[in-house]
Amino acid sequence: MNDNDPKNHEQQPVRPPIRTIHIPDENFTAVFIDQGLNQLRGSRYCDLLEAKESWFVSLGMYGLYGVSVLGLLAAVVLPLRYDWLPGGYTLLGGLAWFLATIVLHYIAWKFLPCIHHIIRATPTRVSSPILDVFALVTALGGIGCLVWGIVLWVKTSSFSTFLFAVCLAVLSEYAALLSLRPSHLNIHTDGSRSAGQEFLGFLSYSVKLNLRLIPVTFGLGLFLGLAFMINLLFSRYDYVGALLTDFGLTLAAVLYASLLPLSGYLIFLFWHFLIDLGSAILGPQKQAEDTP
Repeated sequence: MNDNDPKNHEQQPVRPPIRTIHIPDENFTAVFIDQGLNQLRGSRYCDLLEAKESWFVSLGMYGLYGVSVLGLLAAVVLPLRYDWLPGGYTLLGGLAWFLATIVLHYIAWKFLPCIHHIIRATPTRVSSPILDVFALVTALGGIGCLVWGIVLWVKTSSFSTFLFAVCLAVLSEYAALLSLRPSHLNIHTDGSRSAGQEFLGFLSYSVKLNLRLIPVTFGLGLFLGLAFMINLLFSRYDYVGALLTDFGLTLAAVLYASLLPLSGYLIFLFWHFLIDLGSAILGPQKQAEDTP
């Protein structure tokens, strides 16, 4: 083998330098917003929301007990109030409701702790601008939901609409908190990532955020279900259709919130399985591209 052969000394192609976009310094809007987010990140407001997560879980767990007892009570009271409601079938439905809520309580009790465990076992890297922008948008969206709920409550006197808007506002603010403090999602910021890795990181951030919102959604959903059940007991219905409509809303709120820990956990496993597959494919490609 001849070492002087020029074919053995082929030079690798020189990559042109990547130019960065120069953004002029300005201190009125963007920098002001960035400073505000940094102050909010270290404020007591974030600590308060974080500390209340266990409170939402307790609200949901005790709320399930509440709707189970109230459902059984409604099965006894409503046939006595309305002659057109069959007593035997209603009582059987109340017993089935009571047993179903006990089972749902057990499912939630088993799967709610798994949320933190699976997040701690799944690290993610993503760029910080995505997190800051999402935190800003969701924080403003939460304020908008609260204002919208107050306006509708004043115009329509619908207290249920106001409660729903308050729940959306709380969820939005909690999502903003998690974006400001990504360590709670086991997310680390890293700007030196390829486009494919950045996409997978953003996808992981999205599914983690939805999973971490489940304890709050669980408590708020069962709070709404409990409020709907109380409204069902203290309202007067002239025909069975209106009663079934309100009961359907109560049933939907209770089932959605109660099954959310289980369904959210399974959905997270499915999506992160796909994300891990994508990371396994992009990993060798990124290493080959970085090799000179």
